[in-house]
Amino acid sequence: MSQKEANPRRAAELLLAARAQRQPCDAVAADCGISNLPQAYAAQQQWQALSLQQGDRVIGYKLGVSNPAVQAKLGLSGPLEGVLMASGLREAGQQLNSRDFIAPRAEIEVAMIFAHELHDPQLDRAQLVAALQNVVPALEICDSAIAGWPSSLFDAVADNLSSGAFLLGTQRNDPSNLDVSQLAATLEINGKPVAEGNTGSCMGDPLNACLWLVRERLRQGGTVKAGDIILTGALTGLHPVAPGDRLVLRMGGLGEVSCSFSA
Repeated sequence: MSQKEANPRRAAELLLAARAQRQPCDAVAADCGISNLPQAYAAQQQWQALSLQQGDRVIGYKLGVSNPAVQAKLGLSGPLEGVLMASGLREAGQQLNSRDFIAPRAEIEVAMIFAHELHDPQLDRAQLVAALQNVVPALEICDSAIAGWPSSLFDAVADNLSSGAFLLGTQRNDPSNLDVSQLAATLEINGKPVAEGNTGSCMGDPLNACLWLVRERLRQGGTVKAGDIILTGALTGLHPVAPGDRLVLRMGGLGEVSCSFSA
């Protein structure tokens, strides 16, 4: 049997329609002939282009599978990448409308916010830190357009790493005077701890993950601009969220960020 020709645009259209209708679609990789990561990223780029046509805009980037042990288990040579859209940004402490999501799950991450544009793909850690405006805890509310959540990396990448919404802590932290390599992080749902993580699981230090992504983007001819946000990867697994839930993430000296979901 001949292999089906890849149709990344069709995959993007199916994923975008599923999110708009709040009705998950079947896995797109097999249906649309997506059989490798480049094809999956092509579908993600088509999804991004269609989103831009509808008036959305890119305000940053996200990493997936930033834990080296998990990368090795999955046969990856590095993290996975996605984009952050303006439509996904929510205000810290906000009540989110449960009907805006299909099957939300919470992740805890470290977010880097940039003060300056970067150009050099060979930049070092000191140059990265000098370009940062703030480093804060982040709650990412992942949400898959695929029924039952992705069972393959190709589906996950095509669906922009299941990006839904995200909220950033508001505490002002001086990037030049921070050690974020070994901070404890705790996620509470309705006052009960459901996850404990450590920033060291993120490529040894979230700054390492951020540096990897910045270099990779610049090497490929992309940009990192002032105001851009980078989510450096999950510190724990995904945690299902139900209507009426209240979430609080506390992360060492970086502060906290919270949100709730309408009943």
